[in-house]
Amino acid sequence: MIPNARSLALSLAIAAASIQKEYCSGFTSPHCHSISPPSISISISIPTTSRLCAAKSDNKEDALKDGRLHMVPKAREIMTQVQIEQHQTAAATALEKDAAAGGQSVAEVWEMLLEDCNDDESCASDATADLVTLSDLILGDSSSMACYATRAVLTEGVESFCFKEIGNTNFDLVGGPIYEPRQMDVVATMRSRAKVEAMEAARWEDLKQRLYNASSSDSAASLFIVENEAEEIQTALKSLERLGCMANLSPDEMKEQEKAILENTNDADELATAKQFLQNIDRRATPEVARQLLVSLGIWTKHTNLDIVRLKVRTAFDAYLEDAAVDIASHPPPDLDEGSRLDLTHLPAFAIDEASTKEIDDALSVEMLDTDGSIHKRQRLWIHIADPTRYIELGSPLGKGSTKSDSGGGESNAIEDMETTVECLRQLQYASEQRLLWRIDGGSLESISPYELPDLTIKARPSPDGIDGWEVDIYAKERRAANRIVTELMLAANEAVALYGDAHGVPMPFRSQRMDALSDDEIEMTPEGPCRSWIAILSTSASQISSTPLPHAGLGLDMYAQVTSPVRRYADLALHFQVKSHLRGDPLPFPGNDSNGDANSAGETMVGIAKNAGTISRQMERPANDYWLKEFLRRRGTQTTKVLVLHSDRWKDDVYKLFLPELGAICTYRSTKSLAAGERREMQSVQFV
Repeated sequence: MIPNARSLALSLAIAAASIQKEYCSGFTSPHCHSISPPSISISISIPTTSRLCAAKSDNKEDALKDGRLHMVPKAREIMTQVQIEQHQTAAATALEKDAAAGGQSVAEVWEMLLEDCNDDESCASDATADLVTLSDLILGDSSSMACYATRAVLTEGVESFCFKEIGNTNFDLVGGPIYEPRQMDVVATMRSRAKVEAMEAARWEDLKQRLYNASSSDSAASLFIVENEAEEIQTALKSLERLGCMANLSPDEMKEQEKAILENTNDADELATAKQFLQNIDRRATPEVARQLLVSLGIWTKHTNLDIVRLKVRTAFDAYLEDAAVDIASHPPPDLDEGSRLDLTHLPAFAIDEASTKEIDDALSVEMLDTDGSIHKRQRLWIHIADPTRYIELGSPLGKGSTKSDSGGGESNAIEDMETTVECLRQLQYASEQRLLWRIDGGSLESISPYELPDLTIKARPSPDGIDGWEVDIYAKERRAANRIVTELMLAANEAVALYGDAHGVPMPFRSQRMDALSDDEIEMTPEGPCRSWIAILSTSASQISSTPLPHAGLGLDMYAQVTSPVRRYADLALHFQVKSHLRGDPLPFPGNDSNGDANSAGETMVGIAKNAGTISRQMERPANDYWLKEFLRRRGTQTTKVLVLHSDRWKDDVYKLFLPELGAICTYRSTKSLAAGERREMQSVQFV
């Protein structure tokens, strides 16, 4: 076979003698096709260059004029597969010899034909020669095989730019196609271009080989050092991230993402660069191929979070933000609320968090008040929330979306009176219990089932000792009395802010939720505990954010806002700026009231900030949890896990929701056997992967 030549299936039909057989070589056209009468057919592969095929005898001159049909002399005599393979072998051999000689024979014939032209174009057009003549001059043979080989050399050889094949108005069956020698300056230009292209091709071949070697090795990072590559290659590899980050999307999601990318000039350029780069190294231009290449080169790990890359979420603070934080710590701005702050450092403050917590952003206190003659003690509940807006100014580098702040605010007071401590905690627990009863009376989820499903806690961290360089631990975090205290009192604080905003007309993002009513029979027929809590969750709709206070049915509250996590949520931080400005009587930083429900057009309004932040959070948190849960279960393999059937899918009879109590996880599972809510089983972890 001729190197790099595409192949063409030829049906060689042995038919009745009445069928006229003509064989030609040339480009595919309506005038050149195979004859396939009902008879014996042999499928063979032959190169498109000077390919042999059956031709219709009519209108051959028009075909020649269009450059679609060229004849190999004596082609009518080529009848068998053996003869065709002999022609192919002759062409391949001629190309090998031509390459070894650097195209010398073709160049010498070309120079000979142009010897007396002296750049005279009309002279060059007169110095034409047919294929038979050139074959005799170049190969010293004018047989059918020699002509076929010569044509291969003239079109694909080292000096293929010396001659231009032209049509012949006279259908010359004997001499074959006509060739015209190109002008010397044209050939010089083409040679120069070919040299550049050859060098470029060699560079890409070298890159392909090095990429292959690196991706096939366990030490890719040492074999392929990105920083040592040319800037063009570094840019191309960086652009692969824009394509590779879509590897975890569904086909429909991928289309939407590409559409969004094309609307951004920089992203569109990166995507185009990535696809072109993969094509240049002979790889499919798909997100998964891009991801695999980045992983194989050590640029990404197997567990790189593609959502973080796609959404361009920062995983580290820029140096200028770190510098700004250090500067604020040493030179804090004036406290605009200094005159109105209350000193509560005399009260014991309790922060209920895990031991590993680094940023303590809330605490609780109980202040005992005078009885005013009553037999019952009066008390005031204080909910302390971190106040990063004391140091961060709106519009400053740290105030533009950076929510990380120092958790500190002085040393905690030593608790000397244990009796006071116990009494405070008892009062906090009592307050939380009363709040829960208040919400249940309002029809909260707990009114259907008091059981709280445990939280799924995932700890995934890079580790040289972990599988694939990562340690993954998942466990269920049970809800205890201390957690209930924090939850209920934070809900109370959030409700208080919502009531304040509604009473004073302060624009803020109110959160609401609807619940579908469940019949008593439906509740009673569902087993108590996790199953009943699950149907309660199923009865709720997705929470909504609007500028109008509406009931939050899931919480059993008339209105609700979020303000208690300004360190973790920028929307909460923005609401701090908003409420504190109103308390001071200053102009509101977010005076606009967005009510159109469109997160994309909301702009810098309180509702818009909350919606946009919520969208990014949903796009990242659930896929990340699903990914690490699947990875954790895959690593456990055949290890058994206790499961509880929660409920069947609303729309698919063979799909169920299973609860894994040990992990606090809820998984979707397809079963050919009918499962009942409340049914307990033991299953292999790998069955959920």
